[in-house]
Formats: sequence, C-alpha cells, structure tokens
Amino acid sequence: MKKVSLRWKVIGMVVVLIIGLSVIIALYINSVVRGFFEKELQRRGIILAQQAAKSAENPILNMDEASLYELVDRVQSSGDVDYVLIEDDQGNLLAHTFQTENVSDKFVKANIPQTGDTLKIAKVIYRGIPYIDIAVPILGGELGTIRVGISLLRVKKQVNQIMKSLFVIVLIVLLGGIAMAIIFANSIVNPIVHLTEVANKISMGDFDVKIDVRSNDEIGELAQAIERMARSLQLAIERLRR
Repeated sequence: MKKVSLRWKVIGMVVVLIIGLSVIIALYINSVVRGFFEKELQRRGIILAQQAAKSAENPILNMDEASLYELVDRVQSSGDVDYVLIEDDQGNLLAHTFQTENVSDKFVKANIPQTGDTLKIAKVIYRGIPYIDIAVPILGGELGTIRVGISLLRVKKQVNQIMKSLFVIVLIVLLGGIAMAIIFANSIVNPIVHLTEVANKISMGDFDVKIDVRSNDEIGELAQAIERMARSLQLAIERLRR
C-alpha cells in the first residue's frame, strides 16, 4: 500500500474542508438569491397587474378592443413582463400579447381568481417555460381578469450570473487555502521530518547530530526530549565502555 505523507494529508483535509464549506454556502446563497429575485419580480408584477386592472375597466365597459390591446402591449413593454392577457367574466379572451391567436383553453383557465380574491398568484408552464402568473380581478371580477406573466428564466439568468461571480471568489479562496495549507503543513511536517532523520542517526550511534528545531510548541518539546535522550544514551554507552 502506497504511503501518503503527512504533508499531503494536511493539505487534503484543508482542501476538502474548503470545498465542502463552499458547496454549502453556494447552495444557501443560491436558495436565498433565487427567493429574493422571485419575490421582487412578483412584487413588480402585482403592481403592474393592479394598475392595468384599473385601466382596463373603461375599455371593457365600452367594448373598446383596440384600447385593450394597447393596454396589454404597454404593460408588456414596461419591463420584466413576458405576457399579458385579459379575459371576461366568462373566461373568454379579450386581449393578449401572444403572437399566435390560438391560446389553449387550459392555459387561459390555469389561474382564475375565486370570488372575493383580490389577486391570485400561481406558477404555470406555457410551451415548456415556467412563469409566475399574477391574476387580478377587474372591478372585483365583474368585468373579468387581467393576468401578467413573468418568466422564471429571468430569475435563473440573474442567479446564474451571481453564482458565476461566487465561483470565481470560491476559486480564489480555494487557491489561497491551498497556499496556506502548504505553508501550515510545511511548518508541521518539516520539523517532524528533521526529527525523524535525527532519531535515525542517533539509532546508528551518531550522538553528535545537531537538532535544528526551536519552536515553542509540542514539536519543540519533542526536539528537546530527543536531545536529552541522545545525551543520556551517549553517557550510558560511555559508562558501559569503561
């Protein structure tokens, strides 16, 4: 079995510790940041949907389709919004921002506020893309509902940008940690290696070997003990020779 030196054991333990802590911190930050961005986008979407619901009242009462389409286009272009649709109280589409005219009934009915709700928020999937869907009743639901959709891919993109920056920081910390681990390992291992060589020379009868360890810790105490042992052995052998 191949021997692994103490130096590499110490370095390996430090590297594993840094990587482990980095993974835990990265997962925590990912969760916190994702939650923050989702809440922030949701907050903006609620404000836009509530304002649009108020603006949609007169065009619906006047059956002004052109104004409704102008409204949904304006809301969509305000930023962060991916789609807007307005349905009447029967669930029929009055206006929307989708390029196609064929919007599935399943999607149209995916997020309908119940009676008495001031808004309803749901996560829906449309054509394979997840969205935060914010539905606000128009005039308490008597005139229908306006829905604002915000893609969760926006959140993923922002989180990925932050995680890339975090990865660079972790890499710098890892490299710094490895450098510190090497310095730390050498400060422990080099004296031990030196004391091992001294002990081997003493075992071969060389009692004049010099111990070059002057640290004020357990390794320094070990060096002093080996020095005392060498002197004691030398005196004992000299007495036996007499």
